[in-house]
Amino acid sequence: MRKLADPNLAPILSMLWRFACESARDDAQEFVADAAMQETVPSIRQVEHEAIEQEDLEASPPNVLDNEATGENFAPPVELELAPPEKVADAA
Repeated sequence: MRKLADPNLAPILSMLWRFACESARDDAQEFVADAAMQETVPSIRQVEHEAIEQEDLEASPPNVLDNEATGENFAPPVELELAPPEKVADAA
């Protein structure tokens, strides 16, 4: 490769190198941000999952044994209005 020693090109080459460095720095920042996000999101989800499990464990289940069996039925009566079945003619 030929070495160009033109002093008039020095500012342009300097500017090109600066753009290359800025672009590399931006790419590196995006890479680090993506890597940090991938590590953070699962840990946040894990913390939320553990909190939900802890709430489930702390919630007291209904104590069914305290209720006395009275045999009373508080459901409303059900009345079905059915038409009498129709006679089906023999298929034979």
